[in-house]
Amino acid sequence: MIRRRRIHWLLRLAAVAGALALLNCRPTPPAPAPTQVTSPGPEVPRFSVWRPFFFTSHGDHDISYPPASGFAIRVEADGPPYLITALHILSPESGLAAAVAPESLSESIRQLVVSEAFGASDSTHPLKPPLDLDPALADSDYWTKTDAVFIPLAGTLPKVRPFEIGDVPLRVGDTVWLSTAVYAGASPSQTTHRAEVTAVTEDGRIEYRFENPRLSFQAADGAPLIDDSGKLIGMHQRATMGEDNQPATGQGVTATRLLEALGKLL
Repeated sequence: MIRRRRIHWLLRLAAVAGALALLNCRPTPPAPAPTQVTSPGPEVPRFSVWRPFFFTSHGDHDISYPPASGFAIRVEADGPPYLITALHILSPESGLAAAVAPESLSESIRQLVVSEAFGASDSTHPLKPPLDLDPALADSDYWTKTDAVFIPLAGTLPKVRPFEIGDVPLRVGDTVWLSTAVYAGASPSQTTHRAEVTAVTEDGRIEYRFENPRLSFQAADGAPLIDDSGKLIGMHQRATMGEDNQPATGQGVTATRLLEALGKLL
């Protein structure tokens, strides 16, 4: 009887040892792949990116559905600031009945207000009318391609933070950052969205491809394009969505062209 129990115990011990051996022979699961870390981009101060809303003789923008973004610059370090946004939003593209004539912006725009793009303040601030894009200073093709509206800010927007202008020419392959709050594809608190320059023309037009294929570009037209140090290098005009989950491409205009255009008006 004792011998049987001993044999039974030895058989159980052998079975346990065999099971442990099988466990030790199992392949070790692969280590998880490291998480890809994307650069957070340059810091964007509060009150530097805005949402403009226009109330015009051809219709009004809906405050609950922002049509664009905008930003401020100074032509001179101690000069007055100007808010810049995209001219083409003053057209049926943003729900207006007709396009506002560039040479009569101040007459056609009855009211203009802005709000901070990243929610630093819930308030809206009334601004002065934009500068008229005088055809005597440049032809209509010039203003259309520049695609910018210039709004005087002196005495109207005390917390505004104008961008410093970058002084290094853009090149193909450079990184640019679109700075605005998006409605999908990234957190609304994310202040920058990376893109790579794919083309630069002599007349100041630039093209770029975004890194994130999921971005929404609602209200992004008119947003600033900045470099790695946070300096302004251009304005985003439009985005063309990619196919088959490919990133969107963007079209914009350089800060040099914007300064040239504003200089014609001053």
